[in-house]
Amino acid sequence: MTESLEGPRDPLIDEVRERRRELIAHLGGDLERVFKALQERQAEEPNRLIDLRERRRQRVR
Repeated sequence: MTESLEGPRDPLIDEVRERRRELIAHLGGDLERVFKALQERQAEEPNRLIDLRERRRQRVR
């Protein structure tokens, strides 16, 4: 990790943020299109997503 004004920087987080910026730019800044594109991508890769609500339910048990 490198340091920034906000504190330590994580390369993985930086990459995620860069990809998000690229997607938003590619879709012309239209957040409805961004949201739809993300939903479509999630539907293609359901096993790669984590449902935090389910994890929380498991911890409560």
